[in-house]
Amino acid sequence: MSKLQQLYDEVSPQFYKLFKKREEIRARSTELTDAMKKAEEDYDVEKVEEISTSLSSAKKVFDRINKDIKKLQNDVYGKSGHSLNKRLSDALSADHKEESENARELFERRNKLIAELEDINNEITKRSTESHLHRDEMVRKFKPFMPTGVEPRAMNLMNLTDVTKN
Repeated sequence: MSKLQQLYDEVSPQFYKLFKKREEIRARSTELTDAMKKAEEDYDVEKVEEISTSLSSAKKVFDRINKDIKKLQNDVYGKSGHSLNKRLSDALSADHKEESENARELFERRNKLIAELEDINNEITKRSTESHLHRDEMVRKFKPFMPTGVEPRAMNLMNLTDVTKN
């Protein structure tokens, strides 16, 4: 797991729990506000008082969550004497170093494979050339056995496609 992912996994759950709760309270407050308007239109004093108390409680909890978020931000920013930005920078550097090392290893592997392929291509060329030379020599050896002006049929094979060009 990357250092950046580890840092995110450490920090995010604490924040998301508070963010989620804050959004729930915000939604509940919107519902209560709408209900309050309706109760005021209906002149329902008891309902207005009940909703007012609920809204007041929601506001207190909402303010407390915002306070806790600020406290958590300060704790995270100052954890172990390092700011979050410093911890992010360190994690990014560590991940980049690891990725660079992995890439370097892959480049080295690729270069070895390229060198191996070049060796194989050279061997193919060498064998092909030797084969052509041998074939040409063998066909020339048949020439004395043929009547004048007649070439051995194998001579037509000398125009075969060179296997090294595939």
